[in-house]
Amino acid sequence: MTFRALAALPVHNEVRFVDDVLDEVTRYCADVLVVDDGSTDGTGAILAARNDVAVVTHRHNRAMVRRWSVPSSSPSATGTTAW
Repeated sequence: MTFRALAALPVHNEVRFVDDVLDEVTRYCADVLVVDDGSTDGTGAILAARNDVAVVTHRHNRAMVRRWSVPSSSPSATGTTAW
């Protein structure tokens, strides 16, 4: 059986870090989806220049980063609950 995974990452104004993070993520996962949640700092331009990730762009911030964040005390953060 073959295992295939999708890494989905929400980003908002991450121009300083997004390239390095995506370089690392794509080392381990071939299918990467980035949701640019209304960035205004140039993050979108960096994402547009990449051809190794799929990008969904929200024109306005929809608070996706906050909604997708998992508090460290959450059972999901420890791997005991699958989403």
